[in-house]
Amino acid sequence: MQPDLAPVDVERRYQATFVGLLVLAFALAGGWWLLADGDAAKQGASPAAVEATAIPGPTSFAEVETRPEPAAVALAGGDDEIQLCGGHWVKAGPDGKPAEEALRAFTAKAYDEVSRGALSLMAASSSPRVQAAAHYYLAGQKRLEQEGRKAELDTHREALARMALVTDDAQVYAWAYQACRTDVTAVAGTCMQINAAQWARMDPDNAEPWLAVADEARRRRDDAALDDAMYHVAAAERHQSGWVVVAAIVADHAPQDERSIIGSEIAVGQAIGTESHLASWQGVFEYCGVKATADPNRRETCERVAALLVERSNTLVARSMGVGIGRRLGWSGERLNALADQRDAESMAERLRAGDPPQDDLMSCTAMRAHIERIRAVAEFGEIETLRRDVEASGQSVATLAAQSRRLQEADVRRFAAEEAASAASAPLPAASATAVAQR
Repeated sequence: MQPDLAPVDVERRYQATFVGLLVLAFALAGGWWLLADGDAAKQGASPAAVEATAIPGPTSFAEVETRPEPAAVALAGGDDEIQLCGGHWVKAGPDGKPAEEALRAFTAKAYDEVSRGALSLMAASSSPRVQAAAHYYLAGQKRLEQEGRKAELDTHREALARMALVTDDAQVYAWAYQACRTDVTAVAGTCMQINAAQWARMDPDNAEPWLAVADEARRRRDDAALDDAMYHVAAAERHQSGWVVVAAIVADHAPQDERSIIGSEIAVGQAIGTESHLASWQGVFEYCGVKATADPNRRETCERVAALLVERSNTLVARSMGVGIGRRLGWSGERLNALADQRDAESMAERLRAGDPPQDDLMSCTAMRAHIERIRAVAEFGEIETLRRDVEASGQSVATLAAQSRRLQEADVRRFAAEEAASAASAPLPAASATAVAQR
C-alpha cells in the first residue's frame, strides 16, 4: 500500500527547495535573522487618480536608504577565514564553518546593497505591477520585522490599495487584498474599499479569489454566500495562487554578478517569506467535511473542488488539499495511490535535478544562480508543472522515481531513529536519577 497523503502539509516541504539550500546554511549559522489597473478604471477613474497611485520614484523607498550599515567584512583571505561565493571572505568559527556573527554581518550588508538597488529599480519602473510588487514586498517586510514600524507598513499598504482601485491587473488587486487582510481589524483608509468580491469579478475563472470570498462568508456565518462561493470554486477553470511572483520580480531587478549573488539570493528568499496570499484551507476542509457525505449538492460541489485542486492547480499545497478532500469523499485506492506515486516521483526528480551537495558547497555561486532560476520557473509555470518537467527530464518512469524516493525516505527514518537513540543514550541522567544510581 502506498504512503498516505496528509491534507495540507505533506507537499509544502518541497517548496523549501525553491527558496534554496542557502537558507538552510543561514539558519544553521544563527537563524533567518533578516526575516524576524479594475472596475474603477472602467467606470471612469480620472487620469489624475491613476497618476496619484504611482510611486514617484526611488525616493518613495527612503527607509531602505537610511538603514544603519552593518560593519564591513574584510574581502582578503586569511588563515582563519572562509571564502564565500563571489570572492568574499568571512571569519571562520571553531567548527571550521563561517562564524555566526561574521556571516550575519556580511549577509546583512549584502542584502542591504542588493535590496536598495532592486527596490529603486522597481520603484522607477514604468510597469504598475512591478511598482505594486515593491509595495507588497516592503509591506510584508515591515509586518515580519514587528519592530514598531507600523507607519511604514501602513504607507506601503495604503499605496498598494490605491493602486488596486484603478487597476485592471488581478495580480495587483490580489496583492492589495492580501496586504489589507493582514490586520483587518486595524486597517483603515483605502483598504476598507478592497474586498474579495471585487477580486473575484476581476479574475472569475480563477478559484483563488473565490476561496477568499468563501472565507469571508464563513467568517460572517453566511451559509448561503458560502455555498455560492464554493460553487464558483468548483466551476473555476483553474487554481492559480500567484505564489513567488513577487520573488521572481525581485530576481529580475537584482544584480546577477558573482559579487552580488549572495545578496540577490537573500532578497529573493525574503520576498517569498513576506508573501501572505495562501488561501484559507481550513475553511475549505471544514466545508467538505462529514456533512458533505450527507448532502448530495454539497458532495457534488466538493467532488468538483477536489478534482480542480488535484488536476488544475499550480501549487503543491492545493493539490494536497484536493487529495485530502477526495479521501474524505471515498476516492478509490487506485486513484489515491496514483497521486501518491506522482508526488513521490516529483520529489525524487527534484532531488536528482538539484543534487545533494555537502553543506560546505552551499555558498556555491552556481547553486545560488540555479535557485534563483528555479524561482523564476515556478513563478512562470507553477510548482506542479515545474516538477512535472523535472520528472520528464529525469528520463525515468513515475513508478521508478517513486520507488527510489520511498527507499530514501525509509533510510532517512532509520537514520533519524538511530541518531535519536544515540542522543538519548549519551544524554546525562537527571539529577534525581543520578543520585539513585550513586546510591545503588
